[in-house]
Amino acid sequence: MEKSPGERLRECMALKKGIEILMDADPQKLTLMLTSFSEDGEFAA
Repeated sequence: MEKSPGERLRECMALKKGIEILMDADPQKLTLMLTSFSEDGEFAA
């Protein structure tokens, strides 16, 4: 199902917030998270 630009934006903002929380908590978890996203080709670092 196609997402509207607003839905995509909300997801991106939620991811950004989650990444900020992880950066404060555990840099290794952040690295793992980014690695898994880059495999999708969506959030390549």
